[in-house]
Amino acid sequence: MGVHLLTELERLKTMITKLAHMVSHDLEDAIEALLKRDCDLARQVIANDDVIDRLEIDIEEECLKALALYQPVAVDLRYIVAVIKLNSDLERIGDLAVNIAEVSLILIDKDHGYQDPFDVRQMCAGVKQMVENVLKALIHSNTAQAYEVLTMDKSINEMHRRNYLLVEEAIKNNCDRDIGFYLYFISISRYLERIGDHTKNIAEDIIYTMEGKIVRHSRRNWA
Repeated sequence: MGVHLLTELERLKTMITKLAHMVSHDLEDAIEALLKRDCDLARQVIANDDVIDRLEIDIEEECLKALALYQPVAVDLRYIVAVIKLNSDLERIGDLAVNIAEVSLILIDKDHGYQDPFDVRQMCAGVKQMVENVLKALIHSNTAQAYEVLTMDKSINEMHRRNYLLVEEAIKNNCDRDIGFYLYFISISRYLERIGDHTKNIAEDIIYTMEGKIVRHSRRNWA
């Protein structure tokens, strides 16, 4: 491997790790804003999105430059291709964190002491754990943790399906109240489920980078 390519790969690793930390931090803040109905924290998450977007563009440009200048092959090529995909999924998680923050601001206006239709804290905890695990897998090139993330995604999907039924039941039982309050929880559940999907994609790309395996269409029980 040429010294220039090695330097470029290290630069990419530093950049993608920085983006992953930023997105993880914003997601944690968005979840806390939702659970605590914290206006200031929600607005901070929304404001941070521009910084994440700029870094995502910088990483993409750096990847394209590396492909054009160094024409990498084998594992180096796999790594750069994976970073391009990781970059996109991380940016989307950042966008979804913003969506959660925006819904938090709406719920603050609509919340009149109504009970949440499902256990938001449980689903948030599951998604946060997925993101934490995939971040560790990325930093330490740990495929075991990446495979664990694939398994965890199934439970998040099951929660999402159950949440639809719980919201429907809450609306039927509280038809005299502002049903808009309950409907926003469908969006929250969907945003969290999509974050789980993007986290799963990242785990798959880590496995691809380290093992050269494409596992996204595997028939194993993490699909």
